This record gives sequence, C-alpha cells and structure tokens, in this order.
Amino acid sequence: MSTPETIYLIPGEYEEGLVWCDDPAPDSYSDPGEAVKYVRADTLPVVTDNGKVNVGLIAENERLQARVAELESDEQEIAGDNNV
Repeated sequence: MSTPETIYLIPGEYEEGLVWCDDPAPDSYSDPGEAVKYVRADTLPVVTDNGKVNVGLIAENERLQARVAELESDEQEIAGDNNV
C-alpha cells in the first residue's frame, strides 16, 4: 500500500471533530469547501508554476537528508557496539 499524494481533513459525519479522507466530499452531504487539502511534500515541484525555485522546500529536503544520514550513522555505531 502506498501513501496517497493528497488527503483531506473534513468534518466527520458521525464522529465529533475532523476525519482524514482521500476525497474532499465523500458523500452528498459533504461540502468540499470545508475540506482542508494536504499534499505530501515530496510530491511538490521544486520549481513553482511561475518559475521561482521553492527554496524552503529545498532547504527542508537538505535538512531531512542530513538527519537521515545522521540516524543511519548512529544505527551503524549501535550495531557495531552490540557486536563487541
């Protein structure tokens, strides 16, 4: 199962509060105008429609890649310590 690119936060019909859904109006009683759209960050274009580079997205991607490398290094150190 893959993670959907887009999900919506909508008012719940029976539940109190809000629920996640893959459709902004899953039934005839839903108002798509009340849905809040969320898009996975890794699916957003680095270059926007007006030709500008999304610097914030690039910086966040670099920060996350550095964090993954740090965690992988920590994992290797822990595995090495357990083999001693």
